[in-house]
Amino acid sequence: MLQWVITAYTVCFGESLPLGGRTGDRYGHRSVFIAGASMFGLASLACALAPNATALIGFRGVQGVAAGFASPMTLALLVTLFPEGRARTVASTAWGSATAVSGSLGFVAGGVLVDGPGWRWIFAINPVICLVAVAAVMRFVPRARREPAEPSTFSARSHRLWRWCLLPMVSPESALSHGIRLPS
Repeated sequence: MLQWVITAYTVCFGESLPLGGRTGDRYGHRSVFIAGASMFGLASLACALAPNATALIGFRGVQGVAAGFASPMTLALLVTLFPEGRARTVASTAWGSATAVSGSLGFVAGGVLVDGPGWRWIFAINPVICLVAVAAVMRFVPRARREPAEPSTFSARSHRLWRWCLLPMVSPESALSHGIRLPS
């Protein structure tokens, strides 16, 4: 069951990254980040309150999609906010360092939470973090001037085709090699 909790997030995250990035390019990085981070916070709350494993797996999938929309926006906003040169280099270095540290710290904090108050707290802390992140973006990141989006060569139709070509290569291999079974 634990494999599906992890796999649902990972597959949905990977699947939604290209669409999330393109959506940000088309509708604005700030707006898409706010929507993605808000959805991630709500999905995290749903995970914390999940009544059973099947619901937890489904909510983890929603978390993955939300992260696929919010994650590419962080770097896009950074590139938009900082001018080329030293300021952008410093900001990019800070972004990379924060990403690496938060990933490592997440494992440690997750272990402490599981051993302490319980596994639900892993998810219950995320809405607070998302709320702070969304509030900071709303307060400090200006709305972008609305410029017409360039014509898309990566349409929703091509995303669906890409998804259905890639998914059979990833999912069955993962399920077969790890002995994962769908929950009943």
